[in-house]
Amino acid sequence: MAIESIRADLLAARQSGEDCDVRFPVASVTVQLQVVATKGVGAKAGFKVPVVSLELGGDGSRQWQNTSTITVVLDPPVDRNGMPVKVTSTTTVSKG
Repeated sequence: MAIESIRADLLAARQSGEDCDVRFPVASVTVQLQVVATKGVGAKAGFKVPVVSLELGGDGSRQWQNTSTITVVLDPPVDRNGMPVKVTSTTTVSKG
């Protein structure tokens, strides 16, 4: 999903500035993802005394969490022909 989102953002930026004079070549794209793994255990104990409507009990749980950071550096984006993709500015520059 992250790569598709980056691709969509680059395409949108390129299309929004097709007629602009200022273009920015993309040198590389760095993506940082965080992956979280969670593991937990729980216990519950109790008893009821139905005659006097008494219920006693308790519960507890413990969770462990491990977070890993993954960094992916992508080469400069290219089009279908292998040509570098340039992202353009959304502002126009007057040619004084």
